[in-house]
Amino acid sequence: MFNLKNQLSSSVLVCQLAMVVVAWGPVGANEPSGDREHEGHSAERLIETLEVRTGYEVSLAASEPSVSDPVAIRFDHRGRMWVVEMPDYPTGPRDGAGPAGRIRVLTDTDDDGRYDQAATFADGLMFPTGVQPYRDGAFVTLAGKIVYFVDTDGDDVADRREVWFEGFATENEQLRANHPTLGPDGLIYVANGLRGGSVVAVDSRFESRPDPIDLRARDFRFDPEGGDWGAVAGNSQFGLTIDDFGRRIGCSNRNPAMLAALDLDAIERDPLLAPRDAIFDVAAAADRSRVVPIADAWTTSNLHAGQFSAACGVVAPGQLNGTDEWLFVCEPTGSLVQRQTLRRDGSVWSAERDTVDSEFLASSDSWFRPVDLTIGPGGELYVVDMSRAVIEHPNWVPEELKNRGDTWDGVGLGRILRVRRTGDSPEFTSITTRGDAMAALQASTPLERQLGSRFLFESGIEEIEEPLREIVRSVHGNVAARGRAARLLRRFDALGEETWRGMLDDPEPRVRAVAVTIADREPASATAIAEIATDTDPLVRRHVATYLTSLPSDVIDGSVAVDALAAIAAQDADDLWTRRVIGSVDEGSLRPLLDQYFDSASTASGSELASHLVRRLARRSASEAADVLRPRLRRQSGDSGNGRTGAAETPGVGEARLVLAWSQGVRDGKSSVAAALDGLADETRAVLVSAIDRVVALAIDPRVDVPARRLGVDVAGLSGRVPETYRAILGPTQPPELRVAVVPVLFRWDRDWTLDYLQDRLASMPHPLRRAVVAASLSSNESTEWLLGRIESDEVAKSILDPATANRLRKHRDEAIAKRAQSLLAPDADRQKVLATYASAARVDGNAMAGKELFSEHCSACHQIDSKGTNVGPDISDSRTKTPEALLVAILDPNAAIDAAYVRYSLLTDDGRVLEGLMVDETADSVTLAQQGGERVTVRRDQIEELHSPGVSLMPNGFESQMNVEQMRDLITYLKNWRYLDRDIPLSPAESADAGSE
Repeated sequence: MFNLKNQLSSSVLVCQLAMVVVAWGPVGANEPSGDREHEGHSAERLIETLEVRTGYEVSLAASEPSVSDPVAIRFDHRGRMWVVEMPDYPTGPRDGAGPAGRIRVLTDTDDDGRYDQAATFADGLMFPTGVQPYRDGAFVTLAGKIVYFVDTDGDDVADRREVWFEGFATENEQLRANHPTLGPDGLIYVANGLRGGSVVAVDSRFESRPDPIDLRARDFRFDPEGGDWGAVAGNSQFGLTIDDFGRRIGCSNRNPAMLAALDLDAIERDPLLAPRDAIFDVAAAADRSRVVPIADAWTTSNLHAGQFSAACGVVAPGQLNGTDEWLFVCEPTGSLVQRQTLRRDGSVWSAERDTVDSEFLASSDSWFRPVDLTIGPGGELYVVDMSRAVIEHPNWVPEELKNRGDTWDGVGLGRILRVRRTGDSPEFTSITTRGDAMAALQASTPLERQLGSRFLFESGIEEIEEPLREIVRSVHGNVAARGRAARLLRRFDALGEETWRGMLDDPEPRVRAVAVTIADREPASATAIAEIATDTDPLVRRHVATYLTSLPSDVIDGSVAVDALAAIAAQDADDLWTRRVIGSVDEGSLRPLLDQYFDSASTASGSELASHLVRRLARRSASEAADVLRPRLRRQSGDSGNGRTGAAETPGVGEARLVLAWSQGVRDGKSSVAAALDGLADETRAVLVSAIDRVVALAIDPRVDVPARRLGVDVAGLSGRVPETYRAILGPTQPPELRVAVVPVLFRWDRDWTLDYLQDRLASMPHPLRRAVVAASLSSNESTEWLLGRIESDEVAKSILDPATANRLRKHRDEAIAKRAQSLLAPDADRQKVLATYASAARVDGNAMAGKELFSEHCSACHQIDSKGTNVGPDISDSRTKTPEALLVAILDPNAAIDAAYVRYSLLTDDGRVLEGLMVDETADSVTLAQQGGERVTVRRDQIEELHSPGVSLMPNGFESQMNVEQMRDLITYLKNWRYLDRDIPLSPAESADAGSE
């Protein structure tokens, strides 16, 4: 039997991997492991189990008892290590004790690389998650707050505590604000922990605001000197890194490196963007990622084996010891640290793991739990090892293991490892004067540069302004130092016009990009930046676009800004991030920018940027957008919607995209396409109608590829100009994607024929098509009654309705429909009776291959096993740690305990559509649901008639209507044993049971 200690190690302070809805519970009381022997897991033994990339060596910088349960570290300008300790993980203080979190300050007194002296700076803290030393104290993130601890007498013990901000989410110990990090601009950035919060400033240094700052899908920043504070683009879970140029990268479980590529104001200007649209996966994420552990690495999801499932502590320091630009990230599940190489990719970066079939640092000891990284003195990599037997939070441990005796094994342990090139002996000089800081600012290693600029942020730059300007102007100097020096000067308004303009002409593109970033918002500066819109580097051009789109209209002449943006668009229409920036231009510039872009770019017609701008303009004014499109659309005579288009009449995909964008924008603007067309001038209307009909005709043209035909279906659905020839698309010989897409179009615009057509065909249609028919049927009371009638007359089985839809119909707003559904679709309300009826399904092995077919038919729309299905609902692939009885309860009584991440939401749109799914994104302007089948749909709030959650699982009660006891037995057998179906010989029942419990 496999050792259960290693089965559930998929996260640390960072993991939110939920299983099928199983009843979770708190961990029972256990002895603290500090009172136990941990033979085989000593700090010295850990070093023996480590494998590191050739050319590097690992040593202990600190270990218990100097440090215990560490989760994050920072260094200060004296070379001291500040350690965040969290012994209360995972469930909080035990046995009535108070919070035990601490901030420790470690010192290497003899410069031998081992930190041998420790002082407790602050203790009694509830789940501290990060520390940033500053002036005479440190900022600490903990328990929903950012607190400044001050040491007024210099004894390394905080004697004053000031709460600066509060309101960060605290629902889960793992998912809290963390990693306060001082950026090169002098601001401190904070990872939001994924749960966000509603944050307010409670310190007088900051102006109070009428409403809290919403941190959903956003990170946070504040000025440690007071004043500026608020949300920024980003959504980091546990980890945050900022380089010399302000490049800010976070991470989350399945996303090892996420760059905040857009400013938040771009998202707020553009109604078609959501906060997540600002974030770019620098490194391969989720199932595209790869890790190679050498320890027994069992994750809570088999889908995640060999992948990142608990990525945390990312650090991208820039050049390290004069070598390539690297990125490092922890994976505590696999007891490893991965290195990736960073390279420019257009205006952003991409990272690739080392090509060798091993990791940069890994241990064969599964108690090695790296959770944070930082670059220390001399450019060495420091690794924070929390050292736990079980790192998974009990919230995501199956019921039968929630009281496991080893939950707290490792409490009291903790190691900080130092990784450096073999033979290197880097030195660190404490920074005590401005001269020291100036030298550190120009050092070759990241920490020294960070600490040098931090010292100058705190002390001021009086009398050294000119030496700093000399650093900026030194075109052959340290480019990272030049970037930091420029930001320092900008912070103190001492950069100077001449120096700044020199940066705009600098041969180094990252210096030019910094110059744009730090520019003031004065007319002269704006004009100078507009003049470099044709810069040779895409990074610079993206920054120029970011600057120009953020300017108030009174700073720069509108035509100058538009000309510059059009010039950038002509060069960078293929760069997603530049395209998104330009697409976020203020509404007043939409039309002139479109005109300029169409005139200046030969490929503009139908490009994604052009479509985006057209949609935004049509949302505001359908007639303006139509006027812009008119000269770009071909005039056609005759009926182009009759299905008899010739080759010359077939529109290009570009034209189809523009027509679709116009139609979508009209719909976004709360109007119908028909009404918008009626409001156009005769000539313009004729052009648009002709173009719409040509695009609509694409759908029934077999010579056109499926994506282009889908454009036609979408335009038809929005415009209502649906020819009778569309009926043929429902035929069995048509592409499945088009059949599904045309169903709601025909239900809306050709309902009588559609209902008649489906009368005798619905039961025999493929599952995706039946699902589309059911969804479309619910768009009106008439078609809902039709569907219930088909079930009532036994023309189709009631199993055509999934449990969620059946429940919704029983609670329909129309009393007659609700009453009819309650009678027709009534489930057995007594869950215990249902469980008793099906109890034998969990006691006897069934036919796993038959269960595989049942899974494909009934479960794959929301779940995935062995690459089959879709990941929408909770992962049910990992049944090693679930008994058959637990699986049966999860299937038949899913609401016994439900993770909030999988609560079902129901949304009614103002045009009668009913959408259901998981809410995966929510902003002030829109809601995004993940639906069955994996499709995501975003609906603007002004299109939402009703949005509610019944507080039940995405998989509600009633699944017993889908299969009998024997079928349930087959399904559970498959869920327990799917991994073994490809063995050469069949498993005996006994072997199957043993294998399923391993």
